[in-house]
Amino acid sequence: MLIPRRILLAGILLALALVPLVGCDEEGEPVEADADETPFILVVHSYHPEYNWVQEVNEGLEAALEKSKWVEGEDYTLEYYYMDTKRNPEVEFMTQAGGETLAYVEETDPDVVIIIADNAMEHFGVKMLDRETPVLFAAVNNDPVDYYEVADTLDAPGHNISGCLHKARFSGTIEILRELYPEASRMALLADDATVAPPHMERYKAEAPDFGVEVVMEERIGDFEVWKQAVAEANQTADFIMLTVYHTLRRENGDHILGPDVLAWTLENTTLPTTATWSFSVTDDGALLGDCITGVDHGELVMEMAIKALNGVPVKSMPIVSNVDGARVINADTAARLGVEIPEGLRRSCEIIE
Repeated sequence: MLIPRRILLAGILLALALVPLVGCDEEGEPVEADADETPFILVVHSYHPEYNWVQEVNEGLEAALEKSKWVEGEDYTLEYYYMDTKRNPEVEFMTQAGGETLAYVEETDPDVVIIIADNAMEHFGVKMLDRETPVLFAAVNNDPVDYYEVADTLDAPGHNISGCLHKARFSGTIEILRELYPEASRMALLADDATVAPPHMERYKAEAPDFGVEVVMEERIGDFEVWKQAVAEANQTADFIMLTVYHTLRRENGDHILGPDVLAWTLENTTLPTTATWSFSVTDDGALLGDCITGVDHGELVMEMAIKALNGVPVKSMPIVSNVDGARVINADTAARLGVEIPEGLRRSCEIIE
């Protein structure tokens, strides 16, 4: 069982100076430490617990712990903290949420902090730089070296912060799309106005010419009525819609509209194929296809790094990595609605969501 950072030094000194006081059972075996002394892992999510992505990440985090044979309450204590910035994207809210998160970390003194997504990284994570607490991030889009300035290089961070970056899988998505729509070449890039979207949109634009794809529309939108207008324009000018995020849109009265409702309306009002960045957009919300980023992948990667940190590996020497695996997914119901037959080859190489 691991001994957490905050009691390690005291425990060593006690063992050296007061050997007779170390507890043993009747057979002379050391007594297990109290559950309160297990390493405390705090996961700080940018968003809310009901969000599909969050649930995927948590699944991956817990899968990594299970693979490591760690038992909760004996080998670790795990707590989730949700900043809820997807439903509250205003800068003032996020700034306050970041301050409250920092205060909670200072109060609870976790042995390692895991940060999920850019909003938590920007409004909280950067404030953890060069503290004693190891910090690992996942699902981050912006550059930790030049944008967040929390690492010296990707290969050698040099501080107490490392983690896993998003890596959009554009080439795989276009490969699947062309199996169904060989002539598709004009792309409409649609996203909400959250901070998550721009890095992905920039990557898509940069890679598009390599695959004979022309970006005919690029829109970041905060108002649902404007989103509707953008979809109508895409119907006239594009061959497919590339979706990133669509979760911070608001109605005219200011009320937040749920992401699945946005995509449901979109699918009902377009005959274009919809391609996705995140797996839940296909599996849960009904987009047609994608070679997608998965939260499970990110959760497993970052927890594996956190376990290394708890085992004494310095975070400053852990290279910042990108997600390796993804999910090639096609929504069969959406394909049927569009009148598209899924070839046998794609059925073998992709997960078909019935």
